[in-house]
Amino acid sequence: WLKIFALALALTMLLSVVSCAPAGGPFGATDDSTGNAAKEETTAEETTETADLTTETEATNVLSVPEKLNFKTEVSVLYWSDAEATEFSVEDISGKVLDDEVYWRNSHTSDYLGVTLKWMPMLANAENADRFVSAVQASYEASDRMYDVIASNPDTMSALSQKGLLADLSSIENSYLNLSKAWWPTGIAEDLSYKGSLYFLTGSISTNALYSMNVILCNENMLQTLNAENPMALAEKGEWTLAKFMEMAAVGYADTDLDGTKSKGDTFGFFCSDTRSLGQYYMGAGLVQIEKDENDLPVISGDCDAEKAANLLNTLRGFLAAENSFVYSDASMQECVDGRAFFAESDLHTWGKIVYTVETDYYLLPTPKYDESQKNYVTTLSRAFTLWGIMADATQAEQSVFSAVLETLAYYAENTTTAAVFEMVSKTCYCDCEENRLKGVMFNLLCDGITVDLARVFLSEGDVIDTFAALTVDGSGMITPAVLTTYKKALQERLAEQT
Repeated sequence: WLKIFALALALTMLLSVVSCAPAGGPFGATDDSTGNAAKEETTAEETTETADLTTETEATNVLSVPEKLNFKTEVSVLYWSDAEATEFSVEDISGKVLDDEVYWRNSHTSDYLGVTLKWMPMLANAENADRFVSAVQASYEASDRMYDVIASNPDTMSALSQKGLLADLSSIENSYLNLSKAWWPTGIAEDLSYKGSLYFLTGSISTNALYSMNVILCNENMLQTLNAENPMALAEKGEWTLAKFMEMAAVGYADTDLDGTKSKGDTFGFFCSDTRSLGQYYMGAGLVQIEKDENDLPVISGDCDAEKAANLLNTLRGFLAAENSFVYSDASMQECVDGRAFFAESDLHTWGKIVYTVETDYYLLPTPKYDESQKNYVTTLSRAFTLWGIMADATQAEQSVFSAVLETLAYYAENTTTAAVFEMVSKTCYCDCEENRLKGVMFNLLCDGITVDLARVFLSEGDVIDTFAALTVDGSGMITPAVLTTYKKALQERLAEQT
């Protein structure tokens, strides 16, 4: 089966190059992180350049962990069992798409490395987080080596790092982690490092991270009816900006229920079913809550009360107050179900629950850039994602083995579970036609753009992004010094626990 899988993967990569479909990631990557797709070159002078690009792209998709390591060991993985999406242990094939791909990811990893994965579930939600952390700490203090790899939500993983229970992934001798590969989001190590150390990672290895991505949805039928530009093509060229998004969304309103007022039964250019998700525009504009000082310690970013943040806030207020926009907080997304929203926003957890009840196809798009001068698209995550780490009491030799496990799980996830998530939220499989090619490119942009602000790891609520989201629809207030002082105090108190 592995030979068949490897052959199929090789053929898929070959076909993506031959057909000029985007290469890299499960559905192809772009030539850089701006979303500007590599163009087909035909002149003789550019043949060498094209060949170099193809070689570079293929290199980002090849597993660098050597074959036949045959570790012959058991690896215990403690994971949060109340995660929303299947991510960890699946005993057998069941016919459920995501479950089956998790099974194959685990099976391939075990076979490739010669390890047995022992999955150990434990609740880790708000009511059980302390118990989860205490269990890991008790094992560490007893030196019983109960756990090798830990995979849990940000609250528990940040607490574990603060107690010195997680290994520094950046200092493992003979590490097999390769964060330049397509299955790790660009810049994820920089995002998650602090105090000169890196305690956890996320990306394709976490289906819950993929489902936590905040996206913009575009109604295909209304796009065709309005004869509008295809926003997927704009995004591929790096031209999907806040101004373009608002311009396109301004034409979609209709008094569908004929009650003479803007109401929930109408058709909208844009609707938002959860005001908290409006925070994605803050980071989507390239603004951050946290930046690092010279000692790699988190400090409050000057972005929080800068002119750009104020301009963005005022722009969004005007957009959301207009006739074509509608914001409410019951999160039903009925407008999408009925096809009455041209644009909407959602995280993929919410969208995945209703996508097969929606007759109209909706395209997935990244959060628009602030303007075209912004290099990258930024994908924010809701809080229900997984961070993966390694126990600090493992020896360096053991940590090397566990790093190979993380890297190999992430590699096979890129070609199994990530593809499954794409299929389930897009209601399509990748194929070499323009529409589906663009869908694949958009999903790659979303995955590669995953950015985790440390404040979202260390603070479970009440951060600047939440404040910004609330201010877009509530009054004319700004992010004040008093707000920042309260926020800074909460963050400092949490970080002060770091040993």
